[in-house]
Amino acid sequence: MVKMLSFLDNYYNAKFEYPKSDDDETAALTETWFLFLAEYDYNVASTALKKLVIDKPTWPPTPGELVKQIQKMLTKNDPVMKISGPEAWEKVRNAISKHSWFYHPEKVKEVLPEPVLKAAEVTGFSLINNNADDSFIMNRFIKTYEQIQEHEKERMLLPGGIRKDIERIERPEVKQLAERISDNNE
Repeated sequence: MVKMLSFLDNYYNAKFEYPKSDDDETAALTETWFLFLAEYDYNVASTALKKLVIDKPTWPPTPGELVKQIQKMLTKNDPVMKISGPEAWEKVRNAISKHSWFYHPEKVKEVLPEPVLKAAEVTGFSLINNNADDSFIMNRFIKTYEQIQEHEKERMLLPGGIRKDIERIERPEVKQLAERISDNNE
């Protein structure tokens, strides 16, 4: 952490001061950055920092900007995040066709990537199964999938520790309501 903060001090000259003139301020600054970056490998974090200073040469990055850059680097090649709405629709239709929602719903669910599965559950597997050629159902699924995917992308830009904190404090009644809606759609 000290190496990275010293790097920022050297790179940005008067715009970023480290160490501070006061030991308590130096400790507070170090702790703040460490709070957000502790879970990341130093080499990954320093590489992301170097990219940020190139992209943002006039003003030093914040810990949050660095975390987002790290997460972008770590999730860039996640194949699930590259599935488009129409591709997700085809995955659901193919899974239902291949494994039969009526006879083997667990197999249908098993083969679908998480965001695709969530969108199918929210839309309703039975509704999709019974209306696979209905453009309204398809558009509803695609819109739901794209919203879930966008939410997941935003969530993935958070460090794992903060993600866990958010999941821990999410209201359980909201999750229960989502499950009831999903069950009613099926």
